[in-house]
Amino acid sequence: MNEQTEPASVGRAADAVAVDDPAAAGFPRPGSGLSQNGLPLYRQLYLILRAGLDNGTWRVGDKLPTENELARDYGCSLITVRRALGDLAREHRVERRAAKGTFAIEPPTARSIDTITSFTDEMKQRGIDLKNTVVRFDTRPASPDAARMLRVPENSPVYFLERVRSSDGRPMILEAVEIPVHLAPGLDDFDPGTSSLYQRLATVYGLDLTHGEEFIEPSLPDSRQATLLGQAKTSPVLLLELVAYTADGTAVEYCRSVVRGDAARYRVNVSRPTQRPSPLPGSATDNSAKRSGKGSR
Repeated sequence: MNEQTEPASVGRAADAVAVDDPAAAGFPRPGSGLSQNGLPLYRQLYLILRAGLDNGTWRVGDKLPTENELARDYGCSLITVRRALGDLAREHRVERRAAKGTFAIEPPTARSIDTITSFTDEMKQRGIDLKNTVVRFDTRPASPDAARMLRVPENSPVYFLERVRSSDGRPMILEAVEIPVHLAPGLDDFDPGTSSLYQRLATVYGLDLTHGEEFIEPSLPDSRQATLLGQAKTSPVLLLELVAYTADGTAVEYCRSVVRGDAARYRVNVSRPTQRPSPLPGSATDNSAKRSGKGSR
């Protein structure tokens, strides 16, 4: 069976289709074949399978039907099946294991990076089982990057906290935090494996972190990072570098996080400026304005 060509507008329309119930959305059930509604066959099958993952037809760890079974049930080619499964794999909804099949996996956790939040509190609010494994928690001289970002002299004493943060048993983040000792004396008395660092800073030391600056870049982990995160060195990660401040501008926390690329998605809220920019000189808009007597000011 030949693949159908996907116009750009069709692809966007497909994303808007409600797929909680594929049949209600006009998609067929197994045994009835895919429809000739103009939507590419692989996209139809992708939406059907994604709906099954979303509604619990296949739970984490479940094996999906084989490629041959899906091709038979939906009357399509193996090429169509493989493309649909490939899209789901790229979205980290399924894992394709050689000689074993395709399995449902835990989807990435969506997090917003336009607000300062406690990871502990955020996971609890979502009902996600969070585990913190403390790797190191001690006092040491500030690293050069931390000294620069925290605006303290080099080699100033800081609390250094390194921990692996796991969601539902899966390592997500390897986090290394540095906090000046003079800002939070006695901080090393608390248990970072079971308590929220942000809550401790706010309630005990009056250091309520209200804003920050964060830098994000893709990378590959080194051997130690890959081992702690339980992933291959060849699998990508995100590096997040954050400095967090109180309302009066005091730099309190320098945090460097290594995030598994398949464990989290980051959301940023964006908006367009309300004031329209002036047209570039010589542009069609500029020339039109000049002809109408409305030159740029």
